[in-house]
Amino acid sequence: VSDVNTYIDAETNKSGSESEDVAPSAHDRIMEYIMLSLRTRDGMSLYVLEQKYGLNTDAFKTVIDHMCANGLGTFCEGKFSLTTAGMLLSNRVIGEFWDIVGN
Repeated sequence: VSDVNTYIDAETNKSGSESEDVAPSAHDRIMEYIMLSLRTRDGMSLYVLEQKYGLNTDAFKTVIDHMCANGLGTFCEGKFSLTTAGMLLSNRVIGEFWDIVGN
């Protein structure tokens, strides 16, 4: 799937499942967006976090600055993407954003 948001929306709106359908919480949708987008070349858009999910991204920017300074990511045109080194430590990086969003 070329667009993470399209995939998330499609998965959320699936019908006909044999198991009980449970809509993901707002928190789950945010975390799914973060986890999936950071595993793509396009990366995570702060605009999407702000506009679609209503998040204040100031704390995200602090983490992004730290990750970029340590060679784990790049930030360009409002999108944060992982470098090769960042991909190797993606669970750690995602964990930093998990802490911001909350459990």
